[in-house]
Amino acid sequence: KQWYQRRVAITAGGQKPAKVDKAELKPPERLQRPSEEIPMIPLPVKIAPSLQKLLENLTVSNNTSESNKGASICQRKGCGKAKTEDNESETCFYHSGSPIFHEGYKYWSCCQKKTTDFDVFLKQEGCTDGNHLWGDPSSKKEAKCRYDWHQTGDTVSFTVYVKNVKPDLSTVICNPVKLELEIRFGENEVFNFKGVLNGIIVPEKSHVGFFKTKVEVSMRKAEFFGWNKLTVD
Repeated sequence: KQWYQRRVAITAGGQKPAKVDKAELKPPERLQRPSEEIPMIPLPVKIAPSLQKLLENLTVSNNTSESNKGASICQRKGCGKAKTEDNESETCFYHSGSPIFHEGYKYWSCCQKKTTDFDVFLKQEGCTDGNHLWGDPSSKKEAKCRYDWHQTGDTVSFTVYVKNVKPDLSTVICNPVKLELEIRFGENEVFNFKGVLNGIIVPEKSHVGFFKTKVEVSMRKAEFFGWNKLTVD
């Protein structure tokens, strides 16, 4: 490694190792580990074009099939309307981000309208428009998915292998030492993951990508050290 390399001095009599200051042999100091209680924030989302096209087709299919079902609830965050004959085809206004609670304030990451009143927070109108996503909230099924991780010098990647994922209903949040996922996919299936990370990351330089067959969380390392495992046991 760099701090173990010896400099070579060129002299009239040839080459000989130069004296090395012992301070140069000292490895870099590790950062102090942040508190696990730091507020979690949602990661920026990137949706692959192939998945976006699939989602558009699924939306048309779901709207057609759901029209013959009984009463159900819109599953989009911040909506929650019950389905009726009058509103089943109306525009849905929902929150595409995640709820954040920090220092007494409540707000959505997508529109940043902060309030200290929880009732006001719950009544905030969505900032994104689209179609309602009707469904029965009681039918959500916990699922197990295969996942793994790998790293480079400055990045740790956590990959969940899943098909028919629904980015609008999924949540990926983190702080410098914790990661939490709720991935919604298929027929009301959900995959949950919560872990305390083995190293330190920079949430502001991290993101999550949604693809046709996987969800990949790319986390920027706060220091260039190798991780021997993803999470703390």
